[in-house]
Amino acid sequence: LPPPPPTSTPQEAPDNEMAETEQPPDDVSRWDLFHSVKAGMWDKALKILRTEPLSHHHYQYVDGHGWRALHWACCHDDTPVEVVDLLLRASYRSALAQDDEGDTPLHIAIRDASE
Repeated sequence: LPPPPPTSTPQEAPDNEMAETEQPPDDVSRWDLFHSVKAGMWDKALKILRTEPLSHHHYQYVDGHGWRALHWACCHDDTPVEVVDLLLRASYRSALAQDDEGDTPLHIAIRDASE
């Protein structure tokens, strides 16, 4: 049997999650949004959230630990409320998404706020 294909490009994962890659996938908007939020680049994230017609699928992009953009937004102490609001409006289900340790974005926000 041939070896499985390399995982360097996004592919479907359980629960419609997307595997993160180091290189932008064909869908650059999804990659840009995730990495802008992860890096705390709020102006760029807000520009994407305000102007790009992103589908629910865009908000399901996850990293190797199961974190979505909302998880990352909740771990930063300087995240603009508008970023969280727009992420939730675009995909309210992301608030229920658990990472590899079973933490939702709310768990992340509470834990980081108490440290």
